Amino acid sequence: SYGVQVSFAVSPRFVIGGWAGLTKANLIGFGEADIWNYAGTLVFPDFLRKGNVAAIIVGSEPTLKGVEVGGSQRTVLDRNDALHIEAMYKFNFLVPNLTLTPGIIWLPAINQRSENDDVFIGVMRTTYSF
Repeated sequence: SYGVQVSFAVSPRFVIGGWAGLTKANLIGFGEADIWNYAGTLVFPDFLRKGNVAAIIVGSEPTLKGVEVGGSQRTVLDRNDALHIEAMYKFNFLVPNLTLTPGIIWLPAINQRSENDDVFIGVMRTTYSF
C-alpha cells in the first residue's frame, strides 16, 4: 500500500487537507487488483468554543479500480467510486480529558453502485485522554 497526506493551516481557525492511497492487492489464485481511496478535508479548530473542532470530509472509501488476470486488464463492472461524505463535531465534555464526537456519514454509492440506496450512519465517539 502507498499513501500521501497533506494538511495546511490557512489560518488558526481553518485547516484544509486531504489524502490519497493505493493498495496493490494480490488476489490469490486469480490475479491482481488496484484499490484506491482518497479524501479532502475542511477542519475548523476552536469552532464555537476553544478546544472544539468541526470537520467535513468528502472522498472515496477503498474502491476497486482495476483487475488484472493472466497479464490482461479485466473490466470492473461496478465502477462508481464508493463515496464517503462525513460531518463531525468534537467537543470537550464537562469532565476534564473527555471529548465527545458526534457525526453523520453518508454513503451514496455503496458497493461502488450508484443505483444502490443511500446509506446514512450516525456515529458517536467518546475519547478519554490521560
